[in-house]
Amino acid sequence: LRLISLNLPVILRLDLSQGPSLSLPGMLRLAALALLAPVALAALPPGNLIVAYAGNDACDSGRANYAAEKGANVLIWFSIFLKSVNGAPEVVNSPPFDCVAKIKAELEAEGLPTFHSICIGGWDAPHPNTTWSGAEWFDIFDAWNVEAGGGERLFDGIDWDLEGNDNPNSTYAKLPLETLHLMGEMSVAAKKAGYVVSLAPAQSYMDVTTTEFGYGLNYYPSQPWHQDDFPYAGRNNYCYLITIYGGVVFDFVSVQLYESYAPANYAVTQEGEDIASYLTDWAAALYKGYDVDYGHPVVTATLALNPNLKPYP
Repeated sequence: LRLISLNLPVILRLDLSQGPSLSLPGMLRLAALALLAPVALAALPPGNLIVAYAGNDACDSGRANYAAEKGANVLIWFSIFLKSVNGAPEVVNSPPFDCVAKIKAELEAEGLPTFHSICIGGWDAPHPNTTWSGAEWFDIFDAWNVEAGGGERLFDGIDWDLEGNDNPNSTYAKLPLETLHLMGEMSVAAKKAGYVVSLAPAQSYMDVTTTEFGYGLNYYPSQPWHQDDFPYAGRNNYCYLITIYGGVVFDFVSVQLYESYAPANYAVTQEGEDIASYLTDWAAALYKGYDVDYGHPVVTATLALNPNLKPYP
């Protein structure tokens, strides 16, 4: 079985835009990024990132403005789906365009440096239709985004938040290779076009406590609890994207430590670990990198699906 190491730089929200990525030296990484994105890059706010999610009620509730006033400098709007509608690819389920534009204008007028991204997915949400490739979906998304902004991009980033389903037997209770490659290929195309690309895995989808990998989002927790009533955990699913497509593509990772029965929950509530110590040790483990055991079948299937991809290292 093949062990593949991940090195994820951690700055509060696992900011991959700073520090080493997949062991690439700093200058080499910058050169690789320059080659990958020949157009002007959308710029994240400098320093640490404080990420907040905005829903359809953002304009009525004032929550987006409140979050920005309290320090949030990245607003991720929830959410869109990439679906087939009457046999044609469409971006659906978006937040109100006028609301997004209004909030952006208000925060800019208030002098609050806020970056605006759009989430793809969510719990119980349909996963992208793989009839179309990631590159094709990016073209569709980009045209939709420009139209939504009245001739310019409404959102400057995309945030991958594909998760599981209340029905553990659902088609969407797994992330198969086809879906992972769609995510990766669309991310590469987005990065080349100057977008910021982020990941928002549940903690079990990027879990330093286990080397296990699986496509399912319907496993029981890797910790010894809720082995008969919680078939909703993953197994390092999102690590595959970092391994195959590289940290150069993804600007930051925002791990959902609030996942039900997450490793963090177990460590604090069952093992009595101090919260501050846990967070410090967890972040250090991610920064150092850890092994994920993909296994020969996964590597073989990956190369068969796209022979141009080379697993790291």
